Amino acid sequence: MDQGRQLGSNGPFALTEWRFTHSLTVVKNPYYWDAAVVRLKKIVFVPIASDTTEERAFRDGQIHSTFTLPNPLIQEYAKNRRDVLTSEPILSVYFYRINTTREMLKDVRVRKALSLAIDRDGIINNILRAGQKPSLGLTPYPESLDYPQAPKSIRFDPVEAKRLMAEAGYPDGKGFPKFDILINTHEAHRVIAEAVQEMWRKNLGINVGIYNQDWGVYLESQRQMNYAVCRAAWGGDYPDPLTFLSMWKTGDGNNETGWSNAKFDDLINQSNQEADATKRLNLLGQAETILLDEMPIIPFYWYVQVYASRPELKGRMPSVLQHRAYKGWYLDHSVLKQPATVAAPAP
Repeated sequence: MDQGRQLGSNGPFALTEWRFTHSLTVVKNPYYWDAAVVRLKKIVFVPIASDTTEERAFRDGQIHSTFTLPNPLIQEYAKNRRDVLTSEPILSVYFYRINTTREMLKDVRVRKALSLAIDRDGIINNILRAGQKPSLGLTPYPESLDYPQAPKSIRFDPVEAKRLMAEAGYPDGKGFPKFDILINTHEAHRVIAEAVQEMWRKNLGINVGIYNQDWGVYLESQRQMNYAVCRAAWGGDYPDPLTFLSMWKTGDGNNETGWSNAKFDDLINQSNQEADATKRLNLLGQAETILLDEMPIIPFYWYVQVYASRPELKGRMPSVLQHRAYKGWYLDHSVLKQPATVAAPAP
């Protein structure tokens, strides 16, 4: 799009320039119904693939706000830059998919053992260090949704994990086929996978590899179920457990584990027809219990969004769905006098 031309918009901002892979610029829309409250004249969104590059751009004053921060720098910001650091819970969960059609992974005892052998607190405290919460279930922060707490099936219990593996025919991991953890190319995913690799070796006696693919190839491998275990994440489209559970129905395009359970499917269908809110959430809770008991996925942690924002940028409100009400953003000129233009990373 040529600079100076503007697309029609009924929102607080209108697109005026799009430089592919470089930047996207929006300007205040004078025809917006609530234009009087919009204080920014312009926002420039900058697509930055690397969180390290993004942090450097923030530190150099090129952008006002980051979308995230590199894990190794979070503690440094917490110690020395508290004035610009924010951490917010968001409705997103990090987990591993399990290909339940693979022979050694068809056994639910093996899948449970893989989960029980993971020290989630260790990963959060020693690797992520940003205040993430260990998953007690798949649905993040259930208390915020008035949703029944999931059963305590997700925990660190290496003794029980070893017992289940022996019961499944693999005492101390003997005879268990080697497989790879599939990840998309990203440093944080690799570090987590390396931690899991060591935990499974130490607690189960099994050896696994790590195989990374670029994003598009990784997605295709997941779709074709050309993997044994692969990392994944899911962010809620709306604040309700259904957005985390409906994808595991038989044949759903996002399932991609080969797992199927008729009772689970029925409970999800019942919940869609239940008008009473409490009864509906109880049905979804029963469905999640089945999912966690059969373990076609291994939840790790519930996300927080950690970002840096310059002191003069005001009006950025927390959102569990990561929705940004840019109409409320503004620059406090008493902190730093400059034109009312904001540069931010592309969401």
